[in-house]
Amino acid sequence: VCPQDLGGAIDPASYVEDDGTRYLLYKTDARETASIHVVRLSPDGLRLAGPPKRILTRSPHEPILVEAPDLVRRGDRYVLFYSAGWYFQPNYQTRYATAPSIEGPYQKAPAPLLTTEAYGGKIQGPGSSDVLSEQGGDHIVFHGIREYLGGSSVNRAMYVAALGWDGARPVVHGVPTRYEA
Repeated sequence: VCPQDLGGAIDPASYVEDDGTRYLLYKTDARETASIHVVRLSPDGLRLAGPPKRILTRSPHEPILVEAPDLVRRGDRYVLFYSAGWYFQPNYQTRYATAPSIEGPYQKAPAPLLTTEAYGGKIQGPGSSDVLSEQGGDHIVFHGIREYLGGSSVNRAMYVAALGWDGARPVVHGVPTRYEA
């Protein structure tokens, strides 16, 4: 169901409303037009049930592109987590934007949520996050660069950190734990 124009689509993420309505989020892959889109799906999730809508584009103060969407709802607000930059560079980061409706308009937070600098360089390029919820609270799972292998080749590790909320504003708690296969 993802488009093949605009460089194709990558980083698909699903979102299901409380009433069962399904949505697909994805990033268009052409660098010059990289943006995040949302589209409503059929009840079985296999077909489009409306036209896609672009909900987020790169701002001039963000690294090269936006990608890796993950959407959660907090009260009456939608919180869209996304990454900015190249996954293989230390300025790769996790950001977020909020909106009153799934289709926006989304207002970007004034600063990134996760950065290399915020971790004192101990985690390089923290990005591609997902939010997991359980009875004990929410967690944010993301990857970071462990080793540079040259060019766009890197070894990455997966991290998890406790995630709290100030209304619809996410707050990362403590030091993340690295998980390796």
